[in-house]
Amino acid sequence: MQAVVPTCRRRPAGTLLIKEINVDQRAGVRPQGDLPAWVVLVDLQQLLAFVARAGVTPEALFQGMAVTAAEADEPGCLVTRAEALALMRRVLRILKDPLAGLHIGRLSRVTDRGALGLGMLAASTLGDALSLALRHPHSAGLLLDVQVLHGERQHTLQVLPREGEDDLQAFLVDLQFGGLVTLLRRVTDGAYAPMLVQLTRARPPDDTPYLQHFGCPVQFGCAVNRLVSDAGWLGTALPQASSMASRLAGRLLQGEAQLAVQRAAIGQAVERAIRRALPQVPSPAAVAAALHMGERTLRRRLAHAGLSYRGLLDACRQSLALELLLQDGLQLKQVAERTGFADTNAFGRAFRRWTGMPPSEMRALAQQAIGSAAGPPPNT
Repeated sequence: MQAVVPTCRRRPAGTLLIKEINVDQRAGVRPQGDLPAWVVLVDLQQLLAFVARAGVTPEALFQGMAVTAAEADEPGCLVTRAEALALMRRVLRILKDPLAGLHIGRLSRVTDRGALGLGMLAASTLGDALSLALRHPHSAGLLLDVQVLHGERQHTLQVLPREGEDDLQAFLVDLQFGGLVTLLRRVTDGAYAPMLVQLTRARPPDDTPYLQHFGCPVQFGCAVNRLVSDAGWLGTALPQASSMASRLAGRLLQGEAQLAVQRAAIGQAVERAIRRALPQVPSPAAVAAALHMGERTLRRRLAHAGLSYRGLLDACRQSLALELLLQDGLQLKQVAERTGFADTNAFGRAFRRWTGMPPSEMRALAQQAIGSAAGPPPNT
């Protein structure tokens, strides 16, 4: 007899969680732990193509960000999760399409995943390919926490909501599920098909694109977001399996993971020091002293990890601002003060640079998203 799947819980922004849960009562729960908050923008070309149709150039889309479009397109380029989310918010604002995540995800390409794409193609089975992607979420470009639920007959991927990201949840779920289904079909020469997709978002006026892409029942207004497959797919042999290519991909992915860990170690230490100091904005020298090192040493270690103090400061203030904007009763002036800005005008300018929209609009969109997610009763 299978156990009831644990209730989904919210996690604060910052780290990506991948947990593997065996639904068999005898096996219990096996968490895999927190992972570095760095990702590759794997669907960058698709994003650029969509915004280009709206008349926006890559340079304009990346204006004011820590990386340029050309840098983000370099093999192995990692950006912070905060930077990736800021980019997604800009894309949503430009496209004004509630199904943008699905449209972009369905165009995902295995070759855009670099070493991970090679590893997935060369894996022995579909289960091995999927497991590889979940073990390397930074290389897979995953922006949502994932739980893997194992049952006797069903294999379920469940994504978890995160605080401060309600305005992006529907987009990110569509992007992640839509893209993953595309990838699994590509490595199986089009054979893979899910059993069921459950989404917390409200049913759109026309749900045909969902039915056409997933090729299975799609339920809206559900309590959680789930992609359910027949467990038999996990053992499916892949047509391009290659042990040599698989070993090569594994070595390349290990190098990417080590880089992400190196960046995360110093980056997270600096972010924690900044967070503790806010609303006072600490200088690099003050943060270096808090970390028991000289300012030159701090700057050198950040540069070695491909980071900048300014970028980390912006990421901290942006993350905190998004959390505060969702708290009832807080005025924009209070949010500005708690994030270290002298006034609401300075805060508004920074927030528009981060997200492409004013903080008042972001708050309204987030509240609307929360309301729509909680409003409709789950489908049965």
